[in-house]
Amino acid sequence: MLIRVLINSLTLLALISGQNACAQVTSSPNGKLMIVGGGLRASNQEIYQSFIAHAKEGKFGIIPAASGKPSQAAKTFADTLARYGVDRDRIQIIPIAIRDDSTTNDIDESKWNKNAWESELAEQVASCSAIWFTGGDQSRIMQALTDKAGSASPALTAVRTIYQDGGIIGGTSAGAAIQSETMILGGTSQQAFDHGTLTEYPGMESQENGPLVLGDGLGFFPHGIIDQHFDRKARLGRLIVALLDNPSKQKVGYGIDEDTALLFDASNQTGLVLGSGTVVKIDTQNAARSEEELGNVRISVLGPGDRIAFTNDAISINSGKKKIGSEYLELQQTHVSSLFSPYSGRLEEVLGFLLLDNSSTKELETRIPMETGGERTITFQQDEDTSGYWGYLDGQLDSYSVLNVALSISPPPNVEKK
Repeated sequence: MLIRVLINSLTLLALISGQNACAQVTSSPNGKLMIVGGGLRASNQEIYQSFIAHAKEGKFGIIPAASGKPSQAAKTFADTLARYGVDRDRIQIIPIAIRDDSTTNDIDESKWNKNAWESELAEQVASCSAIWFTGGDQSRIMQALTDKAGSASPALTAVRTIYQDGGIIGGTSAGAAIQSETMILGGTSQQAFDHGTLTEYPGMESQENGPLVLGDGLGFFPHGIIDQHFDRKARLGRLIVALLDNPSKQKVGYGIDEDTALLFDASNQTGLVLGSGTVVKIDTQNAARSEEELGNVRISVLGPGDRIAFTNDAISINSGKKKIGSEYLELQQTHVSSLFSPYSGRLEEVLGFLLLDNSSTKELETRIPMETGGERTITFQQDEDTSGYWGYLDGQLDSYSVLNVALSISPPPNVEKK
């Protein structure tokens, strides 16, 4: 039985050294990446304690280059580290930034814009075993750490060495976006579906409006494109479009919810989900595109404690969840629309609860309006490759993991470049 989930556009999209700086890390690093989807709460002990533990006894360097208020952003993160027991002597604010901070009257942080090229500062970075990139505008990180030809500054080379030698590189929001080889700079899901991709970045305002914008990232994470604020900012659609046509030919992407992290261990090529939300894996490797439809995009939703082995794409589900077999629901038809629609905000709830934990349906259908008129139909379907898992991980809060739901879009998204 088909469940028609009639969702307005906003609700649907809620589902939804001279070395080249942008080149993917090609040697075998021994470090870790803490890739946080933005909105990191100071109370998120799991993420903070893990980041601190993987720094071992070394120093922490905070690079606030992305922020519009760099001193304030760096101080906030430093204060949180201190509250978790890190000695202040181990915390360094690395003065690399593009914008002046209006909250500081005695410092012009915009004068830090060339600091990444100073050998003394590179030595300061090299003294750390953990580096943290704050949120903001990811293009500013690239502007601060690389030249116009894409060559790495001494400071960026030092960051890479930390990662190679077993340290941890972390970042939230913009600090997460930079970690893949192809970086998403801006755009919304609706505009990406309707208008495709821009070849030039208009500015930070495009993060909340306009077509998809792609650029070069730092390439720490080799297994796909990273997107962040995935749940709250409705970025399923734009990540799909990014995977359909990107310079690095990546076919897999990872959308990370707010207050959530993907902890990547480069030494064994595994990932662990931490925090309060989910990591959504989108796989377009076997997607089929025609003029009428984009089909066989595969969606998996991973929750806290779930693990990925990137060498063979094997996923291990948190032992607190059991495979869905005796479905909880028997819903013959569900109409979901607008702000009054239950279970329409997050893929974990829509796919886990309404689709896989429901004995009366094999498909969910959602629709969004097209700017040119008419509607796009997006269908989520479970088949023989699909599985779901459920458990109580925090009191009696339902927690789902979903593997290999098939997604189709008709008519397909626009991948035109402008």
